Amino acid sequence: MIGLLEIIIWLFSLPLILLPPGFLWARVLLPDSSIREQIALAPGISLVMLVLSAFLLWGPFGMGIDLGGAILVYLTTILPALSILALKNRTQLKVLVSTYVSHTAWITILHDIPKKIRREHLILVSVIGFAAVLTFQPHMSSPYPLHTDEWHYIIRGKNLVRTGDLLGTLWSFPETGYLTFLIMLRTFTDTSWFTLSLLLPTVMFSYALVLFYLLGKRHGSGHLAIFPLLLIPTTARYLGPSLMVPVALFLVTLPLTLFVIMDKRPRSLFLLALILVFQLLVHPPSAMALFLVVLAAAIAILRMNLKRSLTIFGILGCFFLPFIFPMEMWVSRLNWNIITEQGHFFLPPPGFFGYLSVIGVMLLFLSLLGAVHSIKIKKHLGMIVLLSLGALILLILAFVLVFPGFNNVTALHDRALFCLIVVLTIPAGFGIKALKRINFRLAFVTIAVMLILGTNIHFQAEYYHIVTDREYEDFIWIRDNLNESYGKAILDPWLAIGFRGITGKSVQYSLPQGPSPDYETRMREVETFFAENCQDSSFLARKNIAIIYTDGVCSNPGFTLVHDRVYVRNL
Repeated sequence: MIGLLEIIIWLFSLPLILLPPGFLWARVLLPDSSIREQIALAPGISLVMLVLSAFLLWGPFGMGIDLGGAILVYLTTILPALSILALKNRTQLKVLVSTYVSHTAWITILHDIPKKIRREHLILVSVIGFAAVLTFQPHMSSPYPLHTDEWHYIIRGKNLVRTGDLLGTLWSFPETGYLTFLIMLRTFTDTSWFTLSLLLPTVMFSYALVLFYLLGKRHGSGHLAIFPLLLIPTTARYLGPSLMVPVALFLVTLPLTLFVIMDKRPRSLFLLALILVFQLLVHPPSAMALFLVVLAAAIAILRMNLKRSLTIFGILGCFFLPFIFPMEMWVSRLNWNIITEQGHFFLPPPGFFGYLSVIGVMLLFLSLLGAVHSIKIKKHLGMIVLLSLGALILLILAFVLVFPGFNNVTALHDRALFCLIVVLTIPAGFGIKALKRINFRLAFVTIAVMLILGTNIHFQAEYYHIVTDREYEDFIWIRDNLNESYGKAILDPWLAIGFRGITGKSVQYSLPQGPSPDYETRMREVETFFAENCQDSSFLARKNIAIIYTDGVCSNPGFTLVHDRVYVRNL
C-alpha cells in the first residue's frame, strides 16, 4: 500500500519544509538562544508559522489549497524573517545562510560539542530510536489508521481540499487548523494520507523528545527529562503519541511554549501569542490546557520579572475574546439546562484507581519527587509546572463534579487528562535527577524499569483495526471501477468510516467522531436493512443508495453482484 520510495521522499523532504522557516524566525525572535537551540526549535516554530500563514492566505484571501498555494504560504512565512534579518544586519544574514547551507559549518558545530555533551546526545539519539520503535510498532501489524478519529481527519481533510472553504470548515469543525497542518505536509511531500497516518505520529513524538531534552538542558534535568515521556500511554479513549490526532501536538507546543516563556527578550512574547492562536486553531481542548500553563507561568514569574509577567497577562486577556468564538461552536451543542444537574459522561469517568492506572504509579511517584526537588532548588520552571498541574487537576474535577451533564464533556475531560500526563513528565525528569543525587545505581535501575514499563504500555495498547487487507482491496476496487454515478453506499457503520476515507464516496451512515443524538436510530435502520437481506427497495431508492457492501445475503433484484461483497444498482 505504501511504497518504500514514498517513505524515503517523505522523511528526507521534512527537514527542507520544517527547518528554514522556523530557523529564520528563531533568529529574529529568540536571538539570545544558541544556534543549536534555534535549529532544534525550528520545526516547532515552522509548524506554527506555516499553519497561521495558510489560514491567512487560504482563508480571507481565498488562495487555492494546492501545491501553488502551499508554495505561496511557504514564501510568505520565510520572506518577512529574511527581510528583518537583512535590514538588521546583512553580514549576519550572510553568515546565517552559509551556516545553513554549508556542510563544513555543520561539521564545525558538531566538532565544537564537548565530549560529555556528545555522550549525552548519543543517549538522546538512542532513546529517540527506542521511542520511535514503540510508537511505530502498532503499524507493523496494520498499515491502516488505528483510530476512528484518524479516519475522520482523513475524510475531513479530503473534503477541505475538494471544497477549498477553509473558513466555512472552521466554523463547523473547530480543529480545522490540524487539517491545515496535515494538508500542508501532504502537499509539500506529495504523499498519501495513509503515509501521514503511518509516519507522522512517530516523527512528531521523536521531535517532542528533542524539545523536552532542550527544556531539560536549560533547567537542570538534561537528558533525564526525556525518559518519562516513554510512560505516556496511547489508548482508544485518551488517544496519545502513537496516533495521528491533534491532541498529540501538545507534546510539541508545551515545551516550545515553556522555552519561549523563560526567554528574557520581549519580542519572544510575540511568538508566544502565535503559539496560543495556533493551538486554538489546531485543538481547542488542549488550547485550554496550554492557556492554563501560560497563566501559571505568568503568576510564577510575577516577582522575578514583573514587566514580562504583566505582558503575558495582557496577551492572555487579548486571547480570551478570540477563544470564545470557537468554544461557542462547542457549547452551542450542549444542553445548558443540565449544567449542574446529575448526569453522566458519554463514557464514565475512570474513578481514582482508573486515573492511577492511566497516569501510572511510576510517573506519579517520580513527578511528586521531582516537584519536591524543584521547590527545594527554587527552579522557576518547577513552580510553573506545579501551578499548571494544580490548574489542570481543578479543570478535570470541574468536568467531573460540576458539569456532569455535558453531552460532549468526555472529550474535554479526556483531553485534559492527557495534557495533565504530559505536564507530569516535566517534574518526573527532576525526580530522576533527585534519585541520581541520592544514589546513581538507584537512578539507573529506575530508568531501566521505565524502559520496560514504557515497552509494555505501548505494546499492550489496544487500537481500532477498522479495515483489514481484504476490505481495503475491495474498497480500492470500488474506488477505481465505479464511477460517480455510484456515489453512495450502505454497509456496516463501523466499516463505513474506512470506506469513506478510501473511496471518497458517501455512505448512508458511519459512526460519528463524537456522541450523536440520532446514533441509535441510524444504527437500527442499517441493522434492520441487512437483517432483511437488503430487500427494502423503497429505502434504497429514497436514500439514493447505489452500492451495497456486505458479507451477508443480499437478495434484492435491483442490485447485481459485481465483485466480492460488492452489489451495485442496475442501471
